[in-house]
Amino acid sequence: MMGRMALLAVAAVLVAGAATALYGGDAESKLDELQRDIASDDAKVRHEALKKMAALGPKAAPAVPKLIEILKSHEDQESRGLAAVALGRINARSATDALTEVATSAADGELRSRAMYALIELNPHSHKTFELAEKLAKDPNARVRTAALYGLRQAIAFDDTALKIVLDAAAKDADPEVRARALRELRYTIPSETVYRQLVESASDPNEHVRAAAVWTLSEEIKQHGVDDAALFLFDPDADFAARTAFALGETGNDKLVPFLNQAAEEGKEKVKKAAAAALARIEEIKKEEAERRKKESEKTKTDKPQL
Repeated sequence: MMGRMALLAVAAVLVAGAATALYGGDAESKLDELQRDIASDDAKVRHEALKKMAALGPKAAPAVPKLIEILKSHEDQESRGLAAVALGRINARSATDALTEVATSAADGELRSRAMYALIELNPHSHKTFELAEKLAKDPNARVRTAALYGLRQAIAFDDTALKIVLDAAAKDADPEVRARALRELRYTIPSETVYRQLVESASDPNEHVRAAAVWTLSEEIKQHGVDDAALFLFDPDADFAARTAFALGETGNDKLVPFLNQAAEEGKEKVKKAAAAALARIEEIKKEEAERRKKESEKTKTDKPQL
């Protein structure tokens, strides 16, 4: 097995190769040119340079003062946003205060969200990041709320306040993309009855993206923690909720749930029986769809294989 140092060496070679492909030569030699271009009056040139500087990562550290200046005061909001992205990718911790100021006070929501994502990239485990994320989770702008939920990812496993914010967003936020993000973030907490119940409820959300996020997270939780805890809700005293559980579990396509669904189809209340039977049929349907997908991929591989 390749040792850790060897893996790091391979990674460094790959990164260097990617930079060479991007810039057509030594990436560091392009930094002076990029610093000139980020000051260009031509927005297209400036934006492209800022994107390339972000791709350069920590090697662009000498440009941090200029990037902070653009972030704080440039008249073009897109340039400010791209500067925020670059500062995050460069790992410019000296930009934390400037990014925080922008995240909390900039008029443009997209810019505030980019600043928040950059702060998360710089300080993903910081209590200050968590505190800011908790504050911005109530922001009027949906993009900012989405970024804030991402910022709580590292906190929800141990912080009840953070978890409640994410659960509330999953259940109540008016924007479906925010609800979907909240549901995906629940993947990073320890599953509990409250979490499972929210995933089941959201699997019946009117919005297809929210439903997909709920089912994906539920599937991942079951894969990691087993089927027993989730299957218990098939026998919940609330028949409506038990039926919704059957629907949600069926959508995961996990055939390890079949014995529990069979039991619910035999022993549950009438509404639960019907839902469990439908869930069993859905699992079979998903299995057939997956088998067909694999078959097509195999046939395509054979077709694409060059003839010797």
